[in-house]
Amino acid sequence: MKKQIISIVLLSFILLFSCNSTKKSADEGDETTKKSEMLKKMITEYTIIEIYGLETLAKKPTMKIDFEKNVVSGNAACNQYGGNIIRKGNTIRFDRLMATKMYCSEFNKIEKSFMKMLSHTHHYKVEGNKIKLYDKADALLIVGKE
Repeated sequence: MKKQIISIVLLSFILLFSCNSTKKSADEGDETTKKSEMLKKMITEYTIIEIYGLETLAKKPTMKIDFEKNVVSGNAACNQYGGNIIRKGNTIRFDRLMATKMYCSEFNKIEKSFMKMLSHTHHYKVEGNKIKLYDKADALLIVGKE
């Protein structure tokens, strides 16, 4: 009889600890998933769909923002560009922007407007799958869509 009680107690402990370790593994998996999702949002690629002052975009610039490394890069309509991001809360400044120097007459106006608006950006808002860049006076400068 004592052996049966000891066996039952031992079996209970084994089951209890094995369930606990399974739960721990599941929790660790959830944590990994959360970190992965957060990292995805840290690096986001946008296609620019609106630029202040331009009615249509014959070619849409792109913008890849990496909030983890604080860098931005993309295609400004003709040339590749890149630079740093300085950000605090929802304020953002694009710093040390550099671009290649190819000349594309058909997209020159888009590229110049896009780069000018980036240099005037003061803050941003993310709404769903869109990012909106504003100047200090809260005027909308650029809209990008994932």
